[in-house]
Parts: sequence; C-alpha cells; structure tokens
Amino acid sequence: MASNLYNQVKDAAGKAVDFGSQVAHQFNNIMNTPGGARCMGGLAVSVGGTGAVAGGGVGLVGLAGGGVGVIVTEPAGLLAGGGGGALGGLALGMTTCPGGGASGSGGSTQHGAERTEGRGVSQERYDYAKAGTKYVQEDGAAAYVKKLPSGRYDVVVENERGQTITVMTNKTSAEIREIAKIYGWR
Repeated sequence: MASNLYNQVKDAAGKAVDFGSQVAHQFNNIMNTPGGARCMGGLAVSVGGTGAVAGGGVGLVGLAGGGVGVIVTEPAGLLAGGGGGALGGLALGMTTCPGGGASGSGGSTQHGAERTEGRGVSQERYDYAKAGTKYVQEDGAAAYVKKLPSGRYDVVVENERGQTITVMTNKTSAEIREIAKIYGWR
C-alpha cells in the first residue's frame, strides 16, 4: 500500500517536472522567435490590465463593509486580478504568439533544439527545408526533404505535434535514400 502511494506520488512529480520543462522550453522558443517577445509582453500587459480592472471592481465590495474594508479589498482585488490576468495573458501567448503551439510551429523537442542550434540552421534555412517534399515515417513523424542548389539535401523531421525532432543538413542523395529506408518514409 505504502509503495503504491509512493509510486503514484513519484509518477505525479515526474509528470509535473516534465510539464514544467515543456513550458519553459516553449516559452524559450517563443522568446527566440521574431515577434514572440513583443507578442507575449503585449498579451501579459493587456490581459493583466483587464484583470486588474475586474479585480478592482470586485475589491469595491469592501465599501459595503463601511469603507474601511476597501483599504484591504481594493488592493487585494487589483493584485489578484492583475496577476491572474497577466498569467492568463502569458498562457494565451503560449498558444498564439509566433513560435507558440497553435501558431503553426510546435516548437522543438530537446534533441530538435540541440540539433537545430548545433548545426547552425537559421529560420530561413529551416523554412526552406519545410517547404520541401513531405514524407511520413512509420512512427507518424513527418520528414520534409528539400534539395539545395548544391544538389545536396536538408531535412526537417517533426513529430505528430509539430515539434522539431531533428534537422539534417547537406545530405547526399545516397544518404537520403538510406535514411528513408531506415525510418520507412512513404
């Protein structure tokens, strides 16, 4: 019984850590995407301001207590409404800002981010490869293959959630054929 509870708590803690890591990675992806920081800041301020106004309105309930209560309820309402609104704006930005989940870019897995950065792939080069021929792997991932002017190929591989799994650059046609065979591209 105790070991079962321990395993449940351990699993929940692991999921919380994974979720926190994904949120941090997504936030980093947005902040490093052109226009992402401006979008996130604008949503946090505008939705936070709306929340502060709403919270301030709720805080006026303190007037019903004889006026002195408003000294406590008004600032508390402004703080809670503004803070909650700002968090709501950031949550909205996580899905709507450039680089966010619903904006057409699902971000990257840790491996995908490392490969993209480590191989010096610019956003322009990434987008160029994504415009290539799409193949579906046996595991459901999508591989985009684009021939370069040099005759070699760049490849972007995304999982089913649209997250970059890896990028490959300057591959020969023989290397592409071998990779396609290994991963079952169709």
